[in-house]
Amino acid sequence: EEIAAEMNQLSPAVPAEAAAAISEPAASSPISSAISSAVPKYLTVVLQLPPDKEGRLRLMDAFGPGKQFFGAAVVATSMDNEIAVSQSLAEHCSEKDIALARQNGR
Repeated sequence: EEIAAEMNQLSPAVPAEAAAAISEPAASSPISSAISSAVPKYLTVVLQLPPDKEGRLRLMDAFGPGKQFFGAAVVATSMDNEIAVSQSLAEHCSEKDIALARQNGR
């Protein structure tokens, strides 16, 4: 709740037209295609933590496992940029190993 309130304070108001575009992506948009073709179970977000200890601790607490956001639950966290790690592994692993790892992660 604290993070959401802070975000609302920092974010400028979104015009009604823009809000409609965000909530209902165009039929030809990549977001719409991803939503309609398969229902994803996970969303991966990488945050660069602030330099101050207090800010880092607030974020780690706010996004800790079990926390709820808009009906979604935080199921895992990491202190690394897991997207960059995944990309690096993809460069060094066989396609078969990558497919197996993705299957195991679902």
